[in-house]
Amino acid sequence: MDESRGTSHVYGIDRHTLCLTSLSTADASHSLFALGTLGIHEPGEIHIVDLNSDDDDVLHNSVFTHTTGIRALAAAPWDEQQLLVVSTEGTVELVALARGGEREETQVMAQLEQTSKANRVVCHPMAAVRQAAVVAAGVGVTMWDMAHLPALTQSLALEDIETAAWHPTSSTVLATSDTHGGLRTWDLRTATVATAIECAHTGRIRALDYNPNLPYHLA
Repeated sequence: MDESRGTSHVYGIDRHTLCLTSLSTADASHSLFALGTLGIHEPGEIHIVDLNSDDDDVLHNSVFTHTTGIRALAAAPWDEQQLLVVSTEGTVELVALARGGEREETQVMAQLEQTSKANRVVCHPMAAVRQAAVVAAGVGVTMWDMAHLPALTQSLALEDIETAAWHPTSSTVLATSDTHGGLRTWDLRTATVATAIECAHTGRIRALDYNPNLPYHLA
């Protein structure tokens, strides 16, 4: 029996990396991804990988240097040329991908002033909302208004927090996971727990996201 198989693509990189995120694009024929390198013995880099289905599914890439190593990345839905970057030191920056000149590099536009070291940042998927949540594992999560200069709007102290995810259609619902496999959703209007499942998973939940087509389903 004939079986249809997809085509796989390998993007090789000779530097240590921890993070990968998809990028929004108005061109449906392109699938864009960004990955960040740790910059252990060299400056950090952001690689933009473009899978162009109109060009026989060929991978293309651009490389942008960054001043620090990169622990986590989040695409900014409000601007295709912007990313939020968590450095290996735990700082969070809004950067633009500056093109031109002798080399391509990131341009730091603003810094989110954290009191604790961050390990993850997530942006609300709706471009009009322009909100970001910064997770400091074992400390809590802070919410930021990114409409103009980044402004801290709210914080939740959660000693066992591991990661977080925005509800795809609501700007007042945030899901968080903890180090014991628990899962909670928060109503940010009142800073209270809306739903809690203490043993949603048998182990630590390291990554979390909503299904955009079924907004009450989490993976």
